[in-house]
Amino acid sequence: MSPELERKKRIHNHIMAMHLGCTFVLMGTVFRYLDLKPQDAHPTFILYFLGLSSLFLVEIFILRDYDESRLGERVRGLLYTLFPTVVAALVLFITGDHVPYAKVVLLLPVLTAGSLAGRGAAYGTGTFAGLALLGYDVWRGTPPAAAANTNFVLLAIIALVAWYAGGLSELEENHRQKLTHLMYTDDLTGVYNQRYLYERLTALDREASALRPLSLVFIDVDNFKYCNDVFGHQQGDRVLAAIGGILQGALEPPAFAARYGGEEFVAVLPGYSTEKAAKVAEKIRRQVEEHPFFTEAKQEEVAITVSCGVASLPTHAPNYKELIKRADHALYEAKSLKKNRVCVYSGVFEDLLGAAEEKEKELINSVQTLVSVINAKDQYTYGHSLRVLRYASDLAKRLHLGTEEARLLRCAAFLHDVGKLEIDRYLLNKVEALTEQDLCTLRQHPRWGSEIVGSIPALREIAGVILYHHENYDGSGYPAKLRGAGIPLPARIIRVADSYDAMTTDRPYRKAMSPQKALEEIRHYAGTWYDPQVVEAFRSLLVGGKGGATLKPSQSAGGEKSATAGI
Repeated sequence: MSPELERKKRIHNHIMAMHLGCTFVLMGTVFRYLDLKPQDAHPTFILYFLGLSSLFLVEIFILRDYDESRLGERVRGLLYTLFPTVVAALVLFITGDHVPYAKVVLLLPVLTAGSLAGRGAAYGTGTFAGLALLGYDVWRGTPPAAAANTNFVLLAIIALVAWYAGGLSELEENHRQKLTHLMYTDDLTGVYNQRYLYERLTALDREASALRPLSLVFIDVDNFKYCNDVFGHQQGDRVLAAIGGILQGALEPPAFAARYGGEEFVAVLPGYSTEKAAKVAEKIRRQVEEHPFFTEAKQEEVAITVSCGVASLPTHAPNYKELIKRADHALYEAKSLKKNRVCVYSGVFEDLLGAAEEKEKELINSVQTLVSVINAKDQYTYGHSLRVLRYASDLAKRLHLGTEEARLLRCAAFLHDVGKLEIDRYLLNKVEALTEQDLCTLRQHPRWGSEIVGSIPALREIAGVILYHHENYDGSGYPAKLRGAGIPLPARIIRVADSYDAMTTDRPYRKAMSPQKALEEIRHYAGTWYDPQVVEAFRSLLVGGKGGATLKPSQSAGGEKSATAGI
């Protein structure tokens, strides 16, 4: 439930207590100054109190399902302004002949309307109460002019109560809005903060379903540290504020944006499918890319881009907490594959879990944990695996692999370097030239990886692919020196994707090759290191040949450097 609705519910729950208090105050006034007997005053206020109680019963049992609808809000507004006035008028007409000063009951609905809806509603209710007051005297036979003259003081009191109660309500509302803005809004960017994000996600999680999905877009500013270091933190703050404005302009309610932390934002898209959310993410990415960010000192345009990760509930996750993890994973994939792009969550492990038996799922979850360990141990290896996965997936489509074979290829591509878990962190991140002993150790990772996945029945089919992903087409590779068609096709595909990504990523001892140069290098070794058929499919994929979409080559992942990449 939104903070606004929570506030209104609290008000509704306290109106009954407020009316009870007002009733006793008015009763006490009547008893003290008008010398009334209790048996005369009780019927008026008891009837009004019982009539108002029915209003709360209507809300509790009828309107409880209309919390988020405009219809519910309008009906509730009418009930809390018009209904008390009608009750008060009816009470007056029923008891007025028997109870002195029963007209005082008309002050209560004016106080209700003013305290709940402000001056406008209070004036409207007061007008209706005044007409009821005059109508009552006219109904009893008093001429209109005489009725107005007789009730002048009470009419003035009604107007004063409407002005005072409505003014207090509006003052409280303005103050509450300011406090709510401070509590739920990020001062720098103008979007919502993390507190509001989690409160709304908790409510939206309960409403999400296959017919009404909930999508998240995680957005991270690329190379933001460079912007801060070069142009200063003030310019960095201006960039974040500008991106906050772009997000607010790109999203239509009920969608909203929140700052997740640092240079990371979240777009929350209730009712958006994965495909629709991806289009929104692409729109945001493009608008940021085209936005002119300038520095004041140098009047120099700053090239700012964002990476986006998309995930949806219930497609990718069972609840909003897992959805956040999935969207964050997709964001990391976008930054690892190539910055300034949108990635939809690709559930490699969900594919495995869906095909595995119940007893194997715990083991697969253990492998997922191991992959997370790889990320902590060597970020290059993890990002490299994601990029190889993407290239291999696109090659599977280009080579028209079957659904099951493509699934196994995806799993093998993602896990092809899992054997590096057995290698020391220092060696994985070594920047100096590798010794012969280092190379010997590193070349054991296909065998170690094969042994890890081979212990899980659901993964045994890809154990051989992982074992042979460094075999060369001419038999000069390792560990078994297989050649030609003797190497499993998925291993030959991974060999090409693995090498291409290693060549197009920065290394400590050399800059990354250009995509064109790397492709020339791979074509040069077609038939010796690489399967010519796979090389040709990869070439047509990169240049956007007939039958497939253009794949933009991976570029440097920005700081993911290791001397062991591609080994």
